[in-house]
Amino acid sequence: MRTITTEGVLTDCNESYARALGYTKEEALGMSVYDHTAERSVEDMKNNLAQWKKTHETLPAEIWLKRKNGNIFPTMLSGTSLYDEHGKLIGRTLALTDMTEIYEARTKLEVHEKHLQQQLSQVQKSNDLLTVAEKRYRILYEKTPVLLRTITTEGILTDCNESYARALGYTKEEAIGMSIYDHTATRSIDDMKNNLEQWKESHQVLHKEIWMKRKDGSIFPSLLSGASIYDEHGNVIGRTVALTDMTEIYDTRKKLEEKEARIREQYEELKKIDTSKEEFTSMISHELKTPLTPIMGWCQALRSPKILGQLNPKQAQALNAIETNAIKLKELVGDMLDAQKLDMKKMKFDHKDVDVTEMMYYLAENLRSTMDPKHIEFVNSTSEKLTLKSDKSRLEQVLNNIILNAVDFVPANTGKIEISAENKNGKVLFTVKDNGTGIPKDKQGRLFTQFYQLDTSATRKHGGSGLGLSICKGIVNALGGEIWVESDAGTGASFYFTITK
Repeated sequence: MRTITTEGVLTDCNESYARALGYTKEEALGMSVYDHTAERSVEDMKNNLAQWKKTHETLPAEIWLKRKNGNIFPTMLSGTSLYDEHGKLIGRTLALTDMTEIYEARTKLEVHEKHLQQQLSQVQKSNDLLTVAEKRYRILYEKTPVLLRTITTEGILTDCNESYARALGYTKEEAIGMSIYDHTATRSIDDMKNNLEQWKESHQVLHKEIWMKRKDGSIFPSLLSGASIYDEHGNVIGRTVALTDMTEIYDTRKKLEEKEARIREQYEELKKIDTSKEEFTSMISHELKTPLTPIMGWCQALRSPKILGQLNPKQAQALNAIETNAIKLKELVGDMLDAQKLDMKKMKFDHKDVDVTEMMYYLAENLRSTMDPKHIEFVNSTSEKLTLKSDKSRLEQVLNNIILNAVDFVPANTGKIEISAENKNGKVLFTVKDNGTGIPKDKQGRLFTQFYQLDTSATRKHGGSGLGLSICKGIVNALGGEIWVESDAGTGASFYFTITK
């Protein structure tokens, strides 16, 4: 709590306020409220102060406070105006509730209870000194938005504030004299009885969630905390309780539970869809692969003069077309299966010692014939002796895929593809460079995603399923490496990937 002048200068504050902001009470007094207000809330604080000066009413507002060390935290501001003996506005007393974490409400209410006990005890011990301080307390009791009620040891209301009466649908006159059980929902009657009995024995008001009942029969949840009241002889004669309306918290919790339930349902549905997709891919791959074996077998058999005799050029061309497309379809099926295995993390790897230098040599030799139709210059620049422990066939699969992609995109007659492997920081760095059309920067981010193709037009020149590079990335990552590309439109492309030795 803090008390300020109409200009926003602190004239009083409690120890809790000073401590929460990291000051001593002596340091805090005399400072401006803006010294304690976080930058994000300075305008709100100015507006709140200006509005109060006009209306003399302090509207609840969420204000971020700033500690001495610069840290900030959210609070809920409420309070009441102070007047001199002539009725002139001279300041206001504010209660600032720390809203840092809702779930810390119990802890905060314990602090509140402690301060309330101290205040009430002081009031009972200082009956002969009831002056302006008593009046201020009474105003705060009446005007605070927190629901406050005072009861006897038998649970009869002797006092309550306007907020309490209004929240339960009564006038203050109607509420006073009623039993607390008249205001307690059936579901919380036993909890209220136990709380009252425990208080009578220990004189401590334990925090408890209690469902309240309004005059119209509707109910709402609240969090109860409070302090005992003593007479001049130290005997407990009652207690004042603060009840925090928990409706919004319960509604939020309910919405979160409903949202979590929907998310779980969606997750289960996605799992079913994913399983169906995997089953469908497996089925389609199998159904496509099964007829390919006899088709390719017959293509080879029909070339023998013993089957249909010597084929004329037109027949041979047709047979070649059948076989070529059957091979493409087989490769597509293989890509689909590989992509599925990588998605499911079921691809198997055979880690053995690999002579990288030898592998690069034979790879270059085996692919030279592929370069001949376009007269592509094909260079293997690997010079040092390199070995590593990895899956040779998968490494060859990645290199083949990248190289064959490059064949599609380099120009005929002047095209050049260069491959190399070298030692780099304890890893083997593989490189495939070409002088093809290059890859625009804005398209490189999706290059390694499934089914992505640089040219998706109906008249695109280059074939492919869009799975090749995503499979390369999946294999390289599974082998513990990284893959990337460096290129720009019209400058060729350089593909790199690393494998730990």
